Amino acid sequence: MKCQGNFVFKSFAHKDGGVFKNEKGEEIKYPASYTLKVDELMDNGDINERKFKVSEKQVVLINDLKSLEAYQKIILNFNVTIYATKISIEVDSVDVNVED
Repeated sequence: MKCQGNFVFKSFAHKDGGVFKNEKGEEIKYPASYTLKVDELMDNGDINERKFKVSEKQVVLINDLKSLEAYQKIILNFNVTIYATKISIEVDSVDVNVED
């Protein structure tokens, strides 16, 4: 399933991978990724900060996000996957030609 939303770009930063111990004491490795911070522009005028994780494998998306300027209006396109106990929302692409 696909969806999209109107946002204002804030920042895009790399986050190193690492290791942590779960409640059983087992080491869990997690890969490096990027964190995308945006402000969501709600229909009622409210603004909510949102953070999205972007995989290092999404090279085209990463290059597009690196070219954005702070406070630039953008449209984010998402892939939505519905599971039995959760919903996953993954950033798929960004549109920068946003009309006011």
